[in-house]
Amino acid sequence: MAWEKAVFEKDRTILIFDEIQECPEARTALKFFQIDGRYDVVCTGSLLGVKGYGKEPRSVPVGYETVINMYPLDFEEFLWANHITDSMVELLKTCLQNESPVPEALHKRMKELFLQYTCVGGMPDVVNIFLESNRMDEVLKAQRNMRIVP
Repeated sequence: MAWEKAVFEKDRTILIFDEIQECPEARTALKFFQIDGRYDVVCTGSLLGVKGYGKEPRSVPVGYETVINMYPLDFEEFLWANHITDSMVELLKTCLQNESPVPEALHKRMKELFLQYTCVGGMPDVVNIFLESNRMDEVLKAQRNMRIVP
């Protein structure tokens, strides 16, 4: 299997536990990853707000996890954050509905913003860093430092 050939490098490897609510014991293990310190760990749980952990974990790693409830910006919200007005968004929607060309200058700007959105993503703090610094190295640093642990 491909995972058997995985290489784990200190300070360069991130472990992602997706849908952690499916394995409550995994949450208990987070403390040991933090103490060990070699790898960053991100846990996600799209249904945590709905289902919680079901059967609670035996031990909660108090002080070893940071819980962040995040709601990403969609592309339209990203446009607003970049000072694209409602009237411009409406013009884009109208062009789409009428299957008519978008004015060239606006089309060029939308392509640029969409590329930025695909790199920056929709996490509010990262978007703010991008808007304030306009530096992708700062964005990457913020993305790498995110710890989402439900």
